[in-house]
Amino acid sequence: MPRLMRVGVMRVMRGMGVMGLCALGASTMACGGGNGEPIDLGGDATGDGLQIDVGGDPDADLHTDGSRDGPESDACASTSAKSELAPLDLVLLIDKSASMDFDKKWASVKTGLTSFVTSSSATGIGAGLQLMPIRAQCNVDQYAALASPIAPLPGAGADITAVLAAQKPSGGTPMVPALDGVIRTAEDWASKNPKHIVVVILATDGVPDDTCTGAGGTAPANTLDNAVALVTDAKSKTVRTFVIGVGTELAALSEIAIAGGTTSAILLDTTKPDLDKTFLAALDAIRKSALPCSFDIPPPTVGTIDYDKVNVELTSGAGSITDFGYVGDATGCSKAPAIGWYYDDPASPKKVILCADACDNARAGTGAQISVLFGCKRHDVIR
Repeated sequence: MPRLMRVGVMRVMRGMGVMGLCALGASTMACGGGNGEPIDLGGDATGDGLQIDVGGDPDADLHTDGSRDGPESDACASTSAKSELAPLDLVLLIDKSASMDFDKKWASVKTGLTSFVTSSSATGIGAGLQLMPIRAQCNVDQYAALASPIAPLPGAGADITAVLAAQKPSGGTPMVPALDGVIRTAEDWASKNPKHIVVVILATDGVPDDTCTGAGGTAPANTLDNAVALVTDAKSKTVRTFVIGVGTELAALSEIAIAGGTTSAILLDTTKPDLDKTFLAALDAIRKSALPCSFDIPPPTVGTIDYDKVNVELTSGAGSITDFGYVGDATGCSKAPAIGWYYDDPASPKKVILCADACDNARAGTGAQISVLFGCKRHDVIR
């Protein structure tokens, strides 16, 4: 699972007396000093407590390369909040019907998925796999028993790769019983892991066909409407469904994707080269979309938060610090993708959200920590 990002520090910047800081903290805080020495405020050696340290903080805007303009501030008090990155679990439902044997679809999907589960960018993500159809193609319970159970990557990658290697395309597209079973497993996993983000990824070259239609009550009829109903219900239980259509004549799949909580299905053109690479790119795009780096803004112990005085920084395992810059909203991420962040709602912020590339940077470093800092002039990216 992804490493938790933890911070438990409080700083007094140059020129700020300790008495000024004491009003910001909890009543149990120990105050004193002012001579540049750290003051212990409780907590253990793991850093869960607070301490005061003396330093400077630039009072300037950021360029997109992380450099700043302007002088250092004369005085600034800053508090930082502990933040956690939610683990992500993917439950993959992959179509291996007979039609997948044409246009190199199955070979490309197998290669792209193998590359994904063995890539460094997926390390720490949980992944499980089911295929459709299976031998008992209308049996919901057997779809719920995944061919490769949910487990962390890269360890789970070997099992997923082995399962894929043993498959040969055949049969129809019993999408509804397959989705029903896989979603049940995803919902059960989410209920047992409430801090995880759990999503289903459906990859197919078709829509529900006459397979399993009127299957005697073992599953809902295999129709597009029933597929939409299943993912709609799953979304209400916090499990979103992403859809990859392997082919361009699959606009109906967007109905499932939209009902599942995403904007549309990702449709891959099988007539173009490098289908395996475009499938890999689709999986990576889903990974980034499903796993935002967002942090709740904690309520202040005293007073209110000035949202023009919030900053975000990344401390590497080696101790180097990268300041992230405010980009206004998600569209501003194009200006500073590697260091950008924004609020969920600028008018009434509840969360700090990192841009996708900045999120990758935060998750990539072993022992890295994310700090959400309060009380210093916000570093806005110069656009």
